[in-house]
Amino acid sequence: MLIVDLRLLGIGLRRLPAAQVARQLLPVLLVGLGTMLVSGALMVTAYPLKYYFNPWFRWKMLFLAFAVVVYFLLHRRIVRSHESLPTPAVSKLAALLSLTLWLCVGLAGRAIGIF
Repeated sequence: MLIVDLRLLGIGLRRLPAAQVARQLLPVLLVGLGTMLVSGALMVTAYPLKYYFNPWFRWKMLFLAFAVVVYFLLHRRIVRSHESLPTPAVSKLAALLSLTLWLCVGLAGRAIGIF
């Protein structure tokens, strides 16, 4: 996601269309997402009450769900039509939203271990 989002922001890989970058990285993205979901589920089953009562865990799940929904409903559509959009502002806004959501997922996950 980071590489595709940076491409949408115009940072790096400018010679390649965003759709091509996203298409080539899709297997990596899906394996990473699957690994994250499986390992996270295994971690939660080890101490379910600890996670259930931790407010940061709830925030992480909220951010994660929103990030996945944004990816499958918005981000993919914008990446496919990136070159034909009338304004790159929509692409940049989608990339910033995606980066922000994934950063929040990571920060909330880190906060679970701290608090």
